[in-house]
Amino acid sequence: MEPYHCTTCNWKGGFSDLIIMKEDNPRRVCPECGDYPFCVALIPKGLYCYHRLSHHADGRTVVDMCPYWKRRDDKEEQESGYCLYLGRGDWDVEYVSLLWDAVKECTINFGDESDIDFGENKC
Repeated sequence: MEPYHCTTCNWKGGFSDLIIMKEDNPRRVCPECGDYPFCVALIPKGLYCYHRLSHHADGRTVVDMCPYWKRRDDKEEQESGYCLYLGRGDWDVEYVSLLWDAVKECTINFGDESDIDFGENKC
């Protein structure tokens, strides 16, 4: 169980204890005060759960991962992606999910193609 501590009302519990509110996108809120525990500004722009910082000539790419993207070691590779923001993983859905490959399931900061930072190609 992922621990959660609400900084607004001091409630303590697990992410699974948070109440799921559904509007245009599911989100979890504190059951005591209704506080929304995630800062959406931290979710990278674009289609992926990361922001590319740099691409090196030797093939290495440095990325800044979304703080809400996790990988479960107890799952098969193509079912190992987990999103704390949505509270679900690849194994929780009836369709093909690519969270394991850091492809967004949420639509936060999705933008359009002009908003995506592809980084500088130094090759």
